[in-house]
Amino acid sequence: MDAFLPDTYEPPKSTSGYVKLQDGKNKFRILSSPILGWEYWTQKDWKKMPVRLAYTEDNYRVAQREAQKNIDEKDKKAKHFWAMTVWNYNTNAIEILELVQAKMQKSIRDTSKEPEWGNPVNRYDFVITKSGRDMSTEYSMTAIPPSTTAPEITKAYKEKPINLNALFSGGNPFEEATVDEAFVADTF
Repeated sequence: MDAFLPDTYEPPKSTSGYVKLQDGKNKFRILSSPILGWEYWTQKDWKKMPVRLAYTEDNYRVAQREAQKNIDEKDKKAKHFWAMTVWNYNTNAIEILELVQAKMQKSIRDTSKEPEWGNPVNRYDFVITKSGRDMSTEYSMTAIPPSTTAPEITKAYKEKPINLNALFSGGNPFEEATVDEAFVADTF
């Protein structure tokens, strides 16, 4: 055995709690309604940080004005975002999915308006397919017919509460959360 590392060694995967879309198919079950807002980037102590503001016309103007201060051209525009709690089938974990791509937001919104589909929270899954790189990255989204949520997803959701509204204050949504038992009982 002269191997430096065992043949079965796999580096640990990062578990930030936020979805990182992989190339190919990414399957999710939406577990909460999204929070809606405006996001822009700023520099703080030489580190790029997102700033998120609630979805209002006044906040849109603030976000646009602040984004214009960025040096990097791609950060000079505020983006409309959705953030929601999901079950990520690729990582088998409760995570936050943030969507800034209008095409994906529209796909979920349009599907949820169809009477056969309705509200996606805890009812059906989506598959986001990612292809390409950098400026040529493309996304497509498909809904999967409604099904019962697996018990292990419900259990994980109850054990890992997320306070999405903490994103608006720059807080940690994983540390500032409590389980809303009434919501869980009504939804799951």
